[in-house]
Amino acid sequence: MILEKVKEYIEAEGLNTPSREQVLRYKRHYMCYRLKRYSRIKLHEIGNLFNRHHATVLNSIKAHHDLKNDKIYQDTIAETKNFFDTIKFDQEITKRDLYKDIRCATSLYSLNKIKEYMYAGAYEHLKQEP
Repeated sequence: MILEKVKEYIEAEGLNTPSREQVLRYKRHYMCYRLKRYSRIKLHEIGNLFNRHHATVLNSIKAHHDLKNDKIYQDTIAETKNFFDTIKFDQEITKRDLYKDIRCATSLYSLNKIKEYMYAGAYEHLKQEP
């Protein structure tokens, strides 16, 4: 359901077109970053959403990290950030099992990913009820 909304947004904004216009590029960079960071979607699947290759998705994620402190970039992606906030993208798509992730962790990188997921609130059973 969430990916359907994401795909609709991508098509409505023209982010799946071959255009290299700066506004569209910036929005694609941000969306690739969010989709990869907060979901279990593989790079080639993200690329398919945008009609791009997985290498382009990797480049978009790198570009996001390079541009994330840029004022023009922040202004351009503000609407896209609001889109993700309105559909509660992070909360619905990232439900993870902490115990499974710990059992499957085989490297320091895996443990750092678990730490990121914890800060992002991806583990339901760690959330405290009011």
